Amino acid sequence: MKLIRNFNQLEKEKLTASVVTIGKYDGVHRGHINIIKKVVADAKKLNCPSIVVTFEPEPAEFIHDKEHLGRIIRLREKLICFEEAGVDYVLCLRFNKELLELPPEQFITEILVKQLKIKEIIIGDDFRFGKGGRGNEKLLKAIGREKGFSVFTAKPLMIGKERVSSTNIRKFLHDGDLEKTALFLGRNYFLSGKIIEGDKRGRTMGVRTANIRMPFYRLVLQGIFIVRLTGIKDYPLYGIANLGPLPTFKIWRTRLEVHIFDFHENIYRKNVRIEFLHKLRDTTQFDSDNDLKQQINKDITEARKYLAQKQLV
Repeated sequence: MKLIRNFNQLEKEKLTASVVTIGKYDGVHRGHINIIKKVVADAKKLNCPSIVVTFEPEPAEFIHDKEHLGRIIRLREKLICFEEAGVDYVLCLRFNKELLELPPEQFITEILVKQLKIKEIIIGDDFRFGKGGRGNEKLLKAIGREKGFSVFTAKPLMIGKERVSSTNIRKFLHDGDLEKTALFLGRNYFLSGKIIEGDKRGRTMGVRTANIRMPFYRLVLQGIFIVRLTGIKDYPLYGIANLGPLPTFKIWRTRLEVHIFDFHENIYRKNVRIEFLHKLRDTTQFDSDNDLKQQINKDITEARKYLAQKQLV
């Protein structure tokens, strides 16, 4: 899979046809995956590349800035999900004032038709694009008849009476319901990244941690969790993780720190995938390092008990 960040890079690919889908794809949930798999399958039938068009930053982050509710996952995790679904290209457009003000007709003719040479586009039933959100299925079909591409609108995916949507998944994450999140995502919620040097505070409390670089923007999920790590050994490792700020140390930027059970190797610069299995508690500010250490030991005991009950260790 190739990541394309600008049109100069895209021109070098010399596309003659494509099957495309567009969206912010926050979460890349089961409904999204259904759309992407159809894009991949139809592209193979038409003997052309499959392309996901997405945006960075996400439109809501650009428009609302600090009022944004927070991301489900980062671009890094989106790309992993797209690649695992078999996508050939991801065109990641920089969302800015110019793109916000671009009329949907121009978006279709200049980007989809001229740049991507689309033969087919597959969208969700609630997808809107272009200035004022005027772009929709009706407009795509009207221009598609003129320009020679087809439009397919996917039906919403339901689990029971609930729609599989980023809005619902965001709520589950906010509530710490990782089991329901996994049901709607079709996989465990995960983050990934390279292990970097941290502040080494954990060592002073007898709890070494692996630190994963995190973004400046806010993620929906925060708290203390039971996690599973892959990418270090040829078998999974388990532990507990803090995702979010470290209020006891007056650190307010999002951090991801993982204490891996029964593991003491040097793993700096390793790329890992961290699956969140169960929430233990919310982030708490403690009066002293000793109070924090006592709580971490309680978290470890509870996590080991959970993993034993689930027969994971």
